[in-house]
Amino acid sequence: MPTRPSSLGVCGILLIIFGALGLIGLISSVMMVSGGWNLPGAERNPALAAMKLPGYLFFMKVMIVPTLLGSLLGIVAGAGLLKGHEWARKGGLLWAVVKIISGLAGVWASFAFVVPMIAKMTLPPGMKPEQAEIFRATMHAAMTGGMVMAAVFAVALPVVLMVLLTRPRLAEYCKRTAPSIPPPLHG
Repeated sequence: MPTRPSSLGVCGILLIIFGALGLIGLISSVMMVSGGWNLPGAERNPALAAMKLPGYLFFMKVMIVPTLLGSLLGIVAGAGLLKGHEWARKGGLLWAVVKIISGLAGVWASFAFVVPMIAKMTLPPGMKPEQAEIFRATMHAAMTGGMVMAAVFAVALPVVLMVLLTRPRLAEYCKRTAPSIPPPLHG
């Protein structure tokens, strides 16, 4: 029997962590879709103000189901990887593909809807015109930099997991298990 690769546990734990983080993000998205943009002061927050745009609101609603399924897949595949199951390795690869697509779609939506809202932001009361220009430029740079980092992160982690999950030693170890499908949920 092949020896257990150390990267197997790392992949499993990462999938569980990022699956759980996806569920947390999903909760905040559902809160925003269900009226979070109506909170006092929301007009000063470009992400909340973008929720009033029909295209962005539609995008957020459409992404709820893939985010939920991808998050659950990450958690289940991660748990299966900790036991070295082949179905979990394949699930982890599927998670990586879904994560790359959904992550890049989210970054696109942010650039298409949120960044333009920065120019329309309501400024804090009493701000001088020269301060307003600096404020807007700083916000634009911060939002753009954050979204570029989000794009890199949306691709980097899934690619690293894909590389690890396709390594011959890890694949060989996982293929040693008999069933290639997950066990039934009831027992």
